[in-house]
Amino acid sequence: MLLTSNVVRAVTFTLYPFTGEIWHVAVLAASTSAADRMFWTSNAPLLGLVAKGRELDDLLGTQSVVRVVGLGVGAALATPLSGSVTGLHLFSYFNAATFALTAVVLFPIVRGLGRLPGDRRRTVDAAPVGWATVLRDRPCMALCLIQAILSLLTSSLVVIFPLVSVTELKGPVWLAGTSVVIGNVVLAIVQKPVLRLAQRTSRGGVVACAGAVFCAGFLLMLAGPPLGPSFAVGIVMATSVIGVIGETMSVPLVVAAANQSAPETAKGRYSALLQTIWGAAGACSPAIMSGLLTAGYAVLWSILAGLALLTVPLVLLARRKLPALGVPAT
Repeated sequence: MLLTSNVVRAVTFTLYPFTGEIWHVAVLAASTSAADRMFWTSNAPLLGLVAKGRELDDLLGTQSVVRVVGLGVGAALATPLSGSVTGLHLFSYFNAATFALTAVVLFPIVRGLGRLPGDRRRTVDAAPVGWATVLRDRPCMALCLIQAILSLLTSSLVVIFPLVSVTELKGPVWLAGTSVVIGNVVLAIVQKPVLRLAQRTSRGGVVACAGAVFCAGFLLMLAGPPLGPSFAVGIVMATSVIGVIGETMSVPLVVAAANQSAPETAKGRYSALLQTIWGAAGACSPAIMSGLLTAGYAVLWSILAGLALLTVPLVLLARRKLPALGVPAT
């Protein structure tokens, strides 16, 4: 699955320069998006073969840092090429080459994982777990609900947050893009230290604290209009940092807990369900955020703060049924 996801994206980016109709772009975009979900679906189960327990948290955190750095490098490389059709074509081919190279690098690694000792490898001869069983797993569904809320909370930092910083708080034009850049820099810096601190307690306790952290950041946004434009930069930067810290405290831990909670023969299906929930919530986020903002600035941030606070009891309840959320590092 992991190899296929990279091969598919190598093909789609190779074909982008040859598109001539809207439906061509739609098909390639849908295929690329599907391959992205395929990658993240297989990612945690695969990493779980070589990292056990809280080691998986740390490995997912490292991956998150590298991903953010890669996004920054990609954006920097794309900027000078985005002003012309030829430049965009070159960057599309460059993307295709990177995915093809990734598949080549991963091939011997994936083959090596297939030769791991039996206790470090999935038991393939066990009875498979069907989708009906997965969907009846109430603790799993509770984790999916938490994942959906976290997806909305984290996407708000890039979907609606930059917009309101300029249109509603009357901040300078550069504030919108800068808030996203600062958020990515902070994530790259604090992700690993946060996870090291998190290993001193249970995953569930840290994720519950993350909900409270998100809530504090969104409540801070409510203070923006009364304080006026002179405080916009400080409020936006502070909220961006607070939100990113909440993200570092929650996302890798939920993914690791879901993978550890799944039966050995159903880790792919549990991961697929979690990634589908994350992707669906992210896809709906622009419409949801826009609708809430239309209802009012205070409505937007009050509801987001309420959702963030709701994760606290949800996590504490789920922790009773999911040992992976409740067991601290040993």
